[in-house]
Order: sequence, then structure tokens, then C-alpha cells
Amino acid sequence: APFAQVGYFKTQFNDQIHSQNDGTDVTLLDTNGTGHLVGVVLSIRGEANRVFLEGDERIYIDDSRTPAFQGTGTEDFFNGGWYFRGGTFSLPVHGNTSDIRDASFERIAMYRLFLAEAIPFTRHLTVGIEHGPVNDVNEEAWTLAYYYHKPSFRAILTDTLDVGNAASEQAHTYSIISPTWSGER
Repeated sequence: APFAQVGYFKTQFNDQIHSQNDGTDVTLLDTNGTGHLVGVVLSIRGEANRVFLEGDERIYIDDSRTPAFQGTGTEDFFNGGWYFRGGTFSLPVHGNTSDIRDASFERIAMYRLFLAEAIPFTRHLTVGIEHGPVNDVNEEAWTLAYYYHKPSFRAILTDTLDVGNAASEQAHTYSIISPTWSGER
């Protein structure tokens, strides 16, 4: 590809305070254009009970309203598991580099690189993680995402099939033969 077609290596930093039941994920990356997510760093200051680690990551690709990826917990996303009970660690593509506690708060820093499994997008990418089981825990978060990016779109919506709309189905020669949900015919 010509050099003019190549994107740039970029970062996006977010400094956020989330309150109990605010209904919004911690933003790791939110960008328009084309590219690949290649890594994230997340530092959290939360209550010492570690409930803030119950947040699931959700990655929405190209304006999808359903996550393409949805996980089971913050520490799982960073390949640590079990609330990082094994303590801090640093490996080539993931780690929990800091864990400082006092009676009131805990401060945790973690990272993950997606070198072999970079997450591609062609229009838009939103990467977030819940603060607590359902965005219901107070926390401060500092995030840094690493990604390759070009501001232009590579995928453009050119057509839409509206299943259930007879005119749309006919225009696309769409049909269902012997519809069953059990797989029997």
C-alpha cells in the first residue's frame, strides 16, 4: 500500500471519576475512523473491597449496538483472575504492576497488549469497562489506549436488508425456507 494509506500509531488518555449507579462504562478508547486497537493501560482507585474489579469489558466495533467482545471481569480482561490474588506481576503482554492498599482505598494498575490479536475497526471503536458489576461502584480511573488509526472510514454502509419488511425482503430476494428454531426440518 502507498505510504499515504498508512495510519498513525496513537494513544488516547482518559481521566474519569465514576459514581455509584451513573450508568456509564469507564472509557478505554472511543474513536472514529479506521484502525486497530493494540493495547490498554488502566489504573484504578477504588474501595479496598476490590468490587470495582467486577466490571466487564465491552468492545463495540463499527457502530454496532451489541458488543463484539464482552468479558467477565476487569482482572480477567487483564489475564489476572481471582481479583489478582497472586499479587503483582509483569509479563510480556499483560500484567498487574501496582497494588497499593490502605484501610479506605486500593490503587491498582494493569496493562494488556493485543499484539497477536489486535482488534480491527473500519468506522468506529468504543472500548469500555464497567466500574463494578453493573456500573455501580465509585472509582477514579485513568486509562491509556494504544492504537493504529487513520481518520477516514474504510467501510461504508451501502445497503440494508430489513427482515420482516416484505418490500425489503423482495428487493433482496431474501426468503426463509422451513423456519424452525430447533434445527429440525
